[in-house]
Amino acid sequence: MEDQVKAAEAALKNKFGEKIEVEYLDVYALRHVATVQNVMMLVMSGQAALPVTVIDGEPKIGGAISVPMISEELESLGLKAKKSSR
Repeated sequence: MEDQVKAAEAALKNKFGEKIEVEYLDVYALRHVATVQNVMMLVMSGQAALPVTVIDGEPKIGGAISVPMISEELESLGLKAKKSSR
């Protein structure tokens, strides 16, 4: 899973630039308790499946690490792709 996250980070930074920050959060680690609790509530209630992509602290995409879906979400938030990536 961490390899997929690193690949997604590389693709997203290539498209959007260095302003993109990607972090893998292990749901069993206690470092990010609030975020993990929110994600696990969604998973346990059947509203999302792991892995869950969180953007700006909000769970957005569940069930896969999808660069196209993440890109679409970032663009809907107003983030522009670099000119060289098109």
